[in-house]
Amino acid sequence: MAREKRIRGLTTSQWMEANSEDGLSVELIEWDRTTESAQAVSGDANLAAAVGTSTGNQHRTYAGVMGNVARTGNLSATSNTIAGVVGRYSITGTNAGNYPKAGVVGEIWGAVAGQTAAAADGAFVAVLGGDEGAIRARAAYTVDFENTGIHSGNQSYFNWGLDLQGPGTHDGYMTGFYNDGFIRMGGVFPNAGTNETVTAVAIIAGTAAPTNGVSGTGAANAGAGSLYIRQSGANSVLYINTNTLASPTWTVVGTQT
Repeated sequence: MAREKRIRGLTTSQWMEANSEDGLSVELIEWDRTTESAQAVSGDANLAAAVGTSTGNQHRTYAGVMGNVARTGNLSATSNTIAGVVGRYSITGTNAGNYPKAGVVGEIWGAVAGQTAAAADGAFVAVLGGDEGAIRARAAYTVDFENTGIHSGNQSYFNWGLDLQGPGTHDGYMTGFYNDGFIRMGGVFPNAGTNETVTAVAIIAGTAAPTNGVSGTGAANAGAGSLYIRQSGANSVLYINTNTLASPTWTVVGTQT
């Protein structure tokens, strides 16, 4: 087995195996402290202002923790999960907590008063990297069901494939706030063999009817073809922007009233 360093409490640790082998496992056992956070493995990278380079094609990577899986040649075995990082939340009972319960949590932390969101691109960013050859991936974000359903009677599921609402307010925190819209799409798509570029196709929503013009709903954020969903009971209507990004004109779709 891999050499394991088992950590008990704050100060006591011991090597569990005499021989040093590939891989290091750190296990935090029955942590019951109430005054501190605990991580089996923690990495902090405190960067100086002048770190790295400004040359675009020579970028550097800095991270608190990085996992990399490399291989030589083609992999032929078909029943392996391979990833740079795997986060697993093993459910052994109920959890009454109001905070995220997940295999992986990506958090943007405002550590300095007055700091703005412009300093971050996202809590999770999917990057297609490497220029040595053509890189193709099935999706930037995708899912895989690895649950047979045998023991649950086929009752294992995600409630939502994508949930931008979240649990709502809790513990004094705010409701989810999206400044420009809920979903934005754009890029190059090969339409019947012709590469076509789309820009700023957004999906937004509100309870009032949208307004048109340069100061109207979605101006500078929702380009032509964007959709606006009005949620207003019997008056709920779907609109499409039939003008420009700078000055949307919201037109009711079809024969809705």
